[in-house]
Amino acid sequence: DVDGVIESIKVYRGTAVKQGGDAVIKGDNIVDGYATVKDQVIETNPIAYVSIIATIKEEYISNKDGEESLALSLATGLHPELEIISCTVDKKLEKDKFIYQTQLKYRYVIYR
Repeated sequence: DVDGVIESIKVYRGTAVKQGGDAVIKGDNIVDGYATVKDQVIETNPIAYVSIIATIKEEYISNKDGEESLALSLATGLHPELEIISCTVDKKLEKDKFIYQTQLKYRYVIYR
């Protein structure tokens, strides 16, 4: 469902195709619907818990310097549903405008 890096994975039924630390792109198959039992491959519906660390980037443009806190508040306010685990704000000056680029790292959990 998201681009990011697998933080942890627990497979209850099926076979893991990816593991912790692997990068994933939206749509990647993480757990496949088969299991090997006594050298036989058996099809099954996968059930797994996967935690992915993903990133969202937001940008805030202002005429004022020193608005890093405001940029961070605006970015987190746009995504109240996220479990944010870290955030950074970078500032650059372009043509008399301050551009604040906020990066939010968050945990996205899939349980299916």
